[in-house]
Amino acid sequence: MDKNSQQSSSSCDGSITDEEKSSDIKTANDKSTVDFSERTWKEDFALIVEGEKLFVSKAVLALASPVFDQMFQSDFREKYQTELNLPGKKVQEMRDFLRSIYPGMSECISDENVYRLLPLAEEYQVTTLAAKCERFLISRLNKELTADDTKMMLQTAAIYNMEDLFVKLFEELPEQSARDIISAKILLPSTIVPKILDKLMGRLDQVREQKLWYEGIYNYLESGFSRTEQQNLEIYQGWKCKSIHLKLNVDDLKKSKTLQTTQFKFLDFEENCKVSVYSNGTLSQIFVDISFDKHTLETSKVTVHGRFVIRNVSYENENYKSTFEMEFGATKLEQTATMANTSNLYTKTYGYMHYNSMDAEVHLLAKIQEV
Repeated sequence: MDKNSQQSSSSCDGSITDEEKSSDIKTANDKSTVDFSERTWKEDFALIVEGEKLFVSKAVLALASPVFDQMFQSDFREKYQTELNLPGKKVQEMRDFLRSIYPGMSECISDENVYRLLPLAEEYQVTTLAAKCERFLISRLNKELTADDTKMMLQTAAIYNMEDLFVKLFEELPEQSARDIISAKILLPSTIVPKILDKLMGRLDQVREQKLWYEGIYNYLESGFSRTEQQNLEIYQGWKCKSIHLKLNVDDLKKSKTLQTTQFKFLDFEENCKVSVYSNGTLSQIFVDISFDKHTLETSKVTVHGRFVIRNVSYENENYKSTFEMEFGATKLEQTATMANTSNLYTKTYGYMHYNSMDAEVHLLAKIQEV
Protein backbone atom coordinates (compact mmCIF):
# COMPACT_ATOMS: atom_id res chain seq x y z
CA MET A 1 0.00 0.00 0.00
CA ASP A 2 1.04 3.57 -0.55
CA LYS A 3 1.49 4.76 3.02
CA ASN A 4 1.89 8.38 1.92
CA SER A 5 -1.33 8.56 0.00
CA GLN A 6 -3.70 6.89 2.40
CA GLN A 7 -4.18 6.39 6.08
CA SER A 8 -2.92 3.10 7.46
CA SER A 9 -5.58 0.55 8.28
CA SER A 10 -5.69 -2.49 10.49
CA SER A 11 -8.09 -5.24 11.45
CA CYS A 12 -8.00 -7.65 14.38
CA ASP A 13 -10.70 -9.95 12.98
CA GLY A 14 -13.11 -9.41 10.12
CA SER A 15 -15.83 -11.64 11.53
CA ILE A 16 -16.36 -10.56 15.16
CA THR A 17 -18.86 -8.14 16.65
CA ASP A 18 -17.97 -4.56 17.56
CA GLU A 19 -18.13 -5.39 21.28
CA GLU A 20 -15.89 -8.41 20.84
CA LYS A 21 -13.57 -6.45 18.57
CA SER A 22 -13.21 -3.72 21.21
CA SER A 23 -12.29 -6.35 23.78
CA ASP A 24 -9.86 -8.06 21.42
CA ILE A 25 -8.19 -4.79 20.50
CA LYS A 26 -7.70 -3.98 24.18
CA THR A 27 -6.20 -7.42 24.78
CA ALA A 28 -3.98 -7.08 21.73
CA ASN A 29 -2.79 -3.65 22.83
CA ASP A 30 -2.06 -4.95 26.36
CA LYS A 31 0.17 -7.68 24.96
CA SER A 32 1.50 -6.00 21.83
CA THR A 33 4.80 -5.31 23.61
CA VAL A 34 5.48 -9.02 24.19
CA ASP A 35 8.64 -9.76 22.23
CA PHE A 36 9.33 -13.35 23.41
CA SER A 37 12.77 -12.38 24.66
CA GLU A 38 12.17 -13.68 28.21
CA ARG A 39 11.66 -17.26 29.32
CA THR A 40 9.01 -18.17 31.88
CA TRP A 41 7.86 -21.55 33.16
CA LYS A 42 5.53 -21.82 30.14
CA GLU A 43 8.26 -21.68 27.49
CA ASP A 44 10.11 -24.90 26.72
CA PHE A 45 11.61 -24.08 23.32
CA ALA A 46 13.54 -21.27 21.61
CA LEU A 47 13.53 -20.07 18.00
CA ILE A 48 16.84 -18.47 17.03
CA VAL A 49 16.31 -15.68 14.52
CA GLU A 50 19.05 -13.27 13.46
CA GLY A 51 21.03 -14.35 16.52
CA GLU A 52 18.18 -13.60 18.96
CA LYS A 53 16.30 -16.21 20.93
CA LEU A 54 12.52 -16.11 20.91
CA PHE A 55 11.18 -18.26 23.77
CA VAL A 56 8.02 -20.14 22.89
CA SER A 57 5.85 -23.07 23.88
CA LYS A 58 6.04 -26.22 21.77
CA ALA A 59 2.40 -26.94 22.52
CA VAL A 60 1.24 -23.56 21.23
CA LEU A 61 3.30 -23.88 18.04
CA ALA A 62 2.03 -27.41 17.45
CA LEU A 63 -1.62 -26.43 17.97
CA ALA A 64 -1.35 -23.50 15.55
CA SER A 65 0.86 -25.05 12.89
CA PRO A 66 0.72 -28.56 11.38
CA VAL A 67 4.36 -28.06 10.34
CA PHE A 68 5.54 -27.55 13.91
CA ASP A 69 3.21 -30.33 15.08
CA GLN A 70 4.79 -32.80 12.67
CA MET A 71 8.26 -31.56 13.55
CA PHE A 72 7.85 -32.09 17.29
CA GLN A 73 6.17 -35.50 17.27
CA SER A 74 8.03 -37.29 14.46
CA ASP A 75 11.58 -38.52 14.37
CA PHE A 76 12.94 -35.12 13.40
CA ARG A 77 15.87 -33.96 15.44
CA GLU A 78 13.80 -30.98 16.65
CA LYS A 79 11.74 -33.43 18.71
CA TYR A 80 14.61 -33.78 21.14
CA GLN A 81 16.10 -30.30 20.87
CA THR A 82 15.31 -27.20 22.91
CA GLU A 83 16.31 -24.73 20.19
CA LEU A 84 15.73 -24.29 16.47
CA ASN A 85 17.74 -21.97 14.23
CA LEU A 86 15.69 -20.25 11.49
CA PRO A 87 18.16 -18.88 8.92
CA GLY A 88 16.80 -16.34 6.46
CA LYS A 89 13.99 -15.21 8.76
CA LYS A 90 13.61 -11.68 10.16
CA VAL A 91 13.20 -11.37 13.91
CA GLN A 92 10.48 -8.69 13.72
CA GLU A 93 8.50 -10.75 11.21
CA MET A 94 8.68 -13.79 13.46
CA ARG A 95 7.52 -11.74 16.44
CA ASP A 96 4.51 -10.52 14.42
CA PHE A 97 3.82 -14.11 13.40
CA LEU A 98 4.03 -15.44 16.95
CA ARG A 99 1.73 -12.71 18.26
CA SER A 100 -0.72 -13.68 15.52
CA ILE A 101 -0.94 -17.33 16.61
CA TYR A 102 -0.52 -17.03 20.39
CA PRO A 103 -3.75 -17.25 22.44
CA GLY A 104 -4.86 -13.91 23.87
CA MET A 105 -2.53 -11.78 21.74
CA SER A 106 -4.32 -11.61 18.39
CA GLU A 107 -1.84 -9.45 16.45
CA CYS A 108 -3.89 -7.06 14.30
CA ILE A 109 -3.49 -7.35 10.54
CA SER A 110 -2.40 -4.04 9.01
CA ASP A 111 -0.95 -2.50 5.86
CA GLU A 112 2.46 -2.75 7.50
CA ASN A 113 2.45 -6.47 8.30
CA VAL A 114 -0.01 -8.25 6.01
CA TYR A 115 2.59 -8.99 3.33
CA ARG A 116 5.06 -10.12 6.01
CA LEU A 117 2.64 -12.49 7.70
CA LEU A 118 1.34 -14.23 4.58
CA PRO A 119 4.59 -16.05 3.62
CA LEU A 120 4.94 -17.35 7.20
CA ALA A 121 1.29 -18.41 7.34
CA GLU A 122 1.86 -20.31 4.10
CA GLU A 123 5.16 -21.88 5.18
CA TYR A 124 3.81 -23.07 8.52
CA GLN A 125 0.32 -23.88 7.16
CA VAL A 126 -1.57 -21.62 9.56
CA THR A 127 -4.77 -21.43 7.53
CA THR A 128 -6.64 -19.27 10.04
CA LEU A 129 -3.99 -16.55 9.79
CA ALA A 130 -3.96 -16.73 5.98
CA ALA A 131 -7.76 -16.31 5.99
CA LYS A 132 -7.50 -13.25 8.26
CA CYS A 133 -4.96 -11.71 5.88
CA GLU A 134 -7.26 -12.34 2.91
CA ARG A 135 -10.23 -10.75 4.70
CA PHE A 136 -8.09 -7.72 5.49
CA LEU A 137 -7.01 -7.30 1.85
CA ILE A 138 -10.63 -7.58 0.72
CA SER A 139 -11.58 -4.86 3.21
CA ARG A 140 -9.02 -2.55 1.56
CA LEU A 141 -10.71 -2.74 -1.86
CA ASN A 142 -13.06 0.13 -1.02
CA LYS A 143 -10.11 2.45 -0.36
CA GLU A 144 -8.20 4.58 -2.83
CA LEU A 145 -5.75 2.10 -4.38
CA THR A 146 -3.02 2.79 -6.90
CA ALA A 147 -2.33 0.55 -9.90
CA ASP A 148 0.68 -0.82 -8.00
CA ASP A 149 -1.57 -1.67 -5.05
CA THR A 150 -3.98 -3.63 -7.22
CA LYS A 151 -1.16 -5.49 -8.96
CA MET A 152 0.36 -6.38 -5.59
CA MET A 153 -3.01 -7.72 -4.46
CA LEU A 154 -3.38 -9.75 -7.65
CA GLN A 155 0.10 -11.22 -7.29
CA THR A 156 -0.64 -12.08 -3.66
CA ALA A 157 -3.96 -13.70 -4.58
CA ALA A 158 -2.20 -15.77 -7.27
CA ILE A 159 0.64 -16.89 -5.01
CA TYR A 160 -1.62 -17.90 -2.12
CA ASN A 161 -4.62 -19.04 -4.19
CA MET A 162 -7.03 -16.52 -2.66
CA GLU A 163 -10.17 -17.08 -4.69
CA ASP A 164 -12.37 -14.68 -2.71
CA LEU A 165 -9.85 -11.85 -3.18
CA PHE A 166 -9.67 -12.57 -6.92
CA VAL A 167 -13.43 -12.35 -7.33
CA LYS A 168 -13.70 -9.18 -5.24
CA LEU A 169 -10.92 -7.52 -7.21
CA PHE A 170 -12.94 -7.85 -10.39
CA GLU A 171 -16.27 -7.07 -8.74
CA GLU A 172 -15.44 -3.84 -6.95
CA LEU A 173 -12.58 -2.15 -8.78
CA PRO A 174 -13.30 0.42 -11.50
CA GLU A 175 -12.69 -0.38 -15.17
CA GLN A 176 -9.27 1.31 -15.28
CA SER A 177 -8.04 -0.75 -12.34
CA ALA A 178 -9.40 -3.91 -13.96
CA ARG A 179 -7.43 -3.08 -17.11
CA ASP A 180 -4.32 -2.54 -14.98
CA ILE A 181 -4.82 -5.96 -13.42
CA ILE A 182 -5.27 -7.69 -16.76
CA SER A 183 -2.21 -5.95 -18.24
CA ALA A 184 -0.08 -7.25 -15.35
CA LYS A 185 -0.02 -10.66 -17.16
CA ILE A 186 0.15 -12.64 -13.95
CA LEU A 187 -0.42 -16.40 -14.18
CA LEU A 188 -3.83 -17.08 -12.69
CA PRO A 189 -4.78 -20.33 -10.91
CA SER A 190 -6.97 -22.50 -13.14
CA THR A 191 -9.72 -22.66 -10.50
CA ILE A 192 -10.27 -18.92 -10.57
CA VAL A 193 -10.23 -18.27 -14.34
CA PRO A 194 -13.88 -19.35 -14.97
CA LYS A 195 -15.09 -17.10 -12.12
CA ILE A 196 -13.17 -14.11 -13.48
CA LEU A 197 -14.50 -14.72 -16.98
CA ASP A 198 -18.05 -14.84 -15.64
CA LYS A 199 -17.53 -11.49 -13.90
CA LEU A 200 -15.98 -9.93 -17.00
CA MET A 201 -18.80 -11.18 -19.24
CA GLY A 202 -21.35 -9.75 -16.81
CA ARG A 203 -19.56 -6.41 -16.84
CA LEU A 204 -19.40 -6.49 -20.66
CA ASP A 205 -23.17 -7.06 -20.83
CA GLN A 206 -23.71 -4.05 -18.56
CA VAL A 207 -21.47 -1.90 -20.77
CA ARG A 208 -23.40 -2.94 -23.87
CA GLU A 209 -26.74 -2.12 -22.25
CA GLN A 210 -25.41 1.24 -21.07
CA LYS A 211 -24.06 2.02 -24.54
CA LEU A 212 -27.45 1.27 -26.13
CA TRP A 213 -29.14 3.47 -23.52
CA TYR A 214 -26.80 6.40 -24.21
CA GLU A 215 -27.27 6.00 -27.96
CA GLY A 216 -31.04 6.06 -27.53
CA ILE A 217 -30.93 9.14 -25.29
CA TYR A 218 -28.57 10.92 -27.70
CA ASN A 219 -30.75 10.16 -30.72
CA TYR A 220 -33.86 11.31 -28.86
CA LEU A 221 -32.30 14.61 -27.78
CA GLU A 222 -30.44 15.26 -31.04
CA SER A 223 -33.62 14.81 -33.09
CA GLY A 224 -35.16 17.75 -31.25
CA PHE A 225 -32.25 20.13 -31.89
CA SER A 226 -32.42 22.94 -34.37
CA ARG A 227 -30.17 22.78 -37.43
CA THR A 228 -27.75 25.23 -35.82
CA GLU A 229 -27.57 23.11 -32.67
CA GLN A 230 -26.95 19.99 -34.75
CA GLN A 231 -24.11 21.75 -36.57
CA ASN A 232 -22.59 22.69 -33.21
CA LEU A 233 -22.60 19.01 -32.24
CA GLU A 234 -20.83 18.09 -35.47
CA ILE A 235 -17.97 20.41 -34.49
CA TYR A 236 -16.97 17.97 -31.75
CA GLN A 237 -16.70 14.93 -34.00
CA GLY A 238 -13.30 13.33 -33.28
CA TRP A 239 -12.69 15.26 -30.05
CA LYS A 240 -11.52 13.37 -26.96
CA CYS A 241 -13.67 13.40 -23.82
CA LYS A 242 -12.84 13.17 -20.14
CA SER A 243 -14.95 13.55 -16.99
CA ILE A 244 -13.53 14.00 -13.50
CA HIS A 245 -15.75 13.57 -10.44
CA LEU A 246 -14.75 15.32 -7.22
CA LYS A 247 -16.08 15.75 -3.69
CA LEU A 248 -15.27 19.22 -2.35
CA ASN A 249 -15.11 19.92 1.37
CA VAL A 250 -16.95 23.15 2.20
CA ASP A 251 -14.68 24.04 5.14
CA ASP A 252 -11.64 23.78 2.84
CA LEU A 253 -13.33 26.01 0.27
CA LYS A 254 -13.61 28.67 2.93
CA LYS A 255 -9.90 28.44 3.78
CA SER A 256 -8.50 29.32 0.35
CA LYS A 257 -6.69 26.06 -0.25
CA THR A 258 -6.35 23.45 -2.97
CA LEU A 259 -9.20 20.98 -2.58
CA GLN A 260 -8.55 18.31 -5.15
CA THR A 261 -5.74 17.55 -7.56
CA THR A 262 -6.33 14.78 -10.09
CA GLN A 263 -3.76 13.55 -12.59
CA PHE A 264 -4.89 11.37 -15.46
CA LYS A 265 -4.19 10.08 -18.95
CA PHE A 266 -5.65 12.21 -21.71
CA LEU A 267 -5.29 12.58 -25.49
CA ASP A 268 -3.43 9.26 -25.89
CA PHE A 269 -0.42 10.51 -23.94
CA GLU A 270 0.88 9.17 -20.66
CA GLU A 271 -0.55 10.58 -17.41
CA ASN A 272 0.05 14.10 -18.55
CA CYS A 273 -2.97 16.19 -17.56
CA LYS A 274 -3.71 17.59 -14.13
CA VAL A 275 -6.86 19.27 -12.83
CA SER A 276 -6.80 21.22 -9.55
CA VAL A 277 -9.81 22.82 -7.88
CA TYR A 278 -9.28 25.53 -5.26
CA SER A 279 -10.82 28.68 -3.76
CA ASN A 280 -9.65 32.18 -2.88
CA GLY A 281 -11.50 32.01 0.43
CA THR A 282 -14.05 34.71 -0.44
CA LEU A 283 -16.75 32.18 -1.34
CA SER A 284 -17.40 34.11 -4.55
CA GLN A 285 -15.00 32.23 -6.84
CA ILE A 286 -13.81 28.69 -7.43
CA PHE A 287 -10.88 28.05 -9.73
CA VAL A 288 -10.20 25.10 -12.02
CA ASP A 289 -6.55 24.83 -12.99
CA ILE A 290 -5.61 22.58 -15.92
CA SER A 291 -2.03 21.81 -16.85
CA PHE A 292 -0.15 19.51 -19.24
CA ASP A 293 3.26 17.95 -18.83
CA LYS A 294 5.95 20.01 -20.56
CA HIS A 295 7.00 17.11 -22.80
CA THR A 296 3.46 16.52 -24.07
CA LEU A 297 2.96 19.61 -26.22
CA GLU A 298 6.42 20.16 -27.71
CA THR A 299 5.04 19.81 -31.26
CA SER A 300 1.30 20.07 -30.63
CA LYS A 301 -1.42 22.43 -29.51
CA VAL A 302 -4.59 21.49 -27.68
CA THR A 303 -7.98 23.17 -27.66
CA VAL A 304 -10.09 22.43 -24.58
CA HIS A 305 -13.77 23.18 -24.06
CA GLY A 306 -14.78 22.49 -20.48
CA ARG A 307 -17.67 22.62 -18.10
CA PHE A 308 -17.54 22.82 -14.32
CA VAL A 309 -20.63 21.47 -12.52
CA ILE A 310 -21.82 21.41 -8.91
CA ARG A 311 -24.69 18.97 -8.50
CA ASN A 312 -27.85 20.16 -6.74
CA VAL A 313 -29.02 17.36 -4.45
CA SER A 314 -32.35 18.93 -3.53
CA TYR A 315 -33.74 18.78 -7.08
CA GLU A 316 -35.39 22.13 -6.36
CA ASN A 317 -32.68 24.17 -8.10
CA GLU A 318 -30.67 23.60 -11.25
CA ASN A 319 -27.10 22.33 -11.13
CA TYR A 320 -24.49 25.08 -11.03
CA LYS A 321 -22.75 25.15 -14.42
CA SER A 322 -19.91 27.23 -15.84
CA THR A 323 -18.24 26.69 -19.21
CA PHE A 324 -14.76 27.68 -20.32
CA GLU A 325 -12.43 27.42 -23.31
CA MET A 326 -8.65 27.10 -23.28
CA GLU A 327 -5.76 26.84 -25.73
CA PHE A 328 -2.56 25.00 -24.77
CA GLY A 329 0.80 24.82 -26.50
CA ALA A 330 4.54 24.50 -25.90
CA THR A 331 4.66 27.94 -24.26
CA LYS A 332 1.28 27.74 -22.53
CA LEU A 333 1.10 24.56 -20.46
CA GLU A 334 -1.16 25.73 -17.64
CA GLN A 335 -4.36 27.76 -17.54
CA THR A 336 -6.95 28.64 -14.93
CA ALA A 337 -10.69 28.97 -15.39
CA THR A 338 -12.62 31.09 -12.89
CA MET A 339 -16.04 29.95 -11.71
CA ALA A 340 -17.75 33.19 -10.63
CA ASN A 341 -20.98 33.84 -8.73
CA THR A 342 -20.53 30.80 -6.48
CA SER A 343 -21.63 32.40 -3.19
CA ASN A 344 -25.10 30.81 -3.39
CA LEU A 345 -23.48 27.38 -3.31
CA TYR A 346 -22.76 27.83 0.40
CA THR A 347 -26.37 28.47 1.39
CA LYS A 348 -27.68 25.18 2.77
CA THR A 349 -31.26 25.75 1.68
CA TYR A 350 -30.18 25.98 -1.97
CA GLY A 351 -29.29 22.28 -1.99
CA TYR A 352 -25.69 22.25 -3.22
CA MET A 353 -24.16 21.13 0.07
CA HIS A 354 -24.64 17.62 1.41
CA TYR A 355 -23.03 16.71 4.74
CA ASN A 356 -20.66 19.68 4.41
CA SER A 357 -19.44 18.69 0.95
CA MET A 358 -20.30 19.33 -2.69
CA ASP A 359 -20.36 16.89 -5.58
CA ALA A 360 -18.38 18.54 -8.39
CA GLU A 361 -17.63 17.48 -11.93
CA VAL A 362 -15.19 18.73 -14.57
CA HIS A 363 -16.08 17.68 -18.12
CA LEU A 364 -13.50 18.21 -20.84
CA LEU A 365 -13.65 18.04 -24.63
CA ALA A 366 -10.26 18.33 -26.31
CA LYS A 367 -8.80 18.40 -29.80
CA ILE A 368 -5.09 18.06 -30.52
CA GLN A 369 -3.36 19.45 -33.60
CA GLU A 370 0.19 19.14 -34.81
CA VAL A 371 2.05 22.48 -35.27
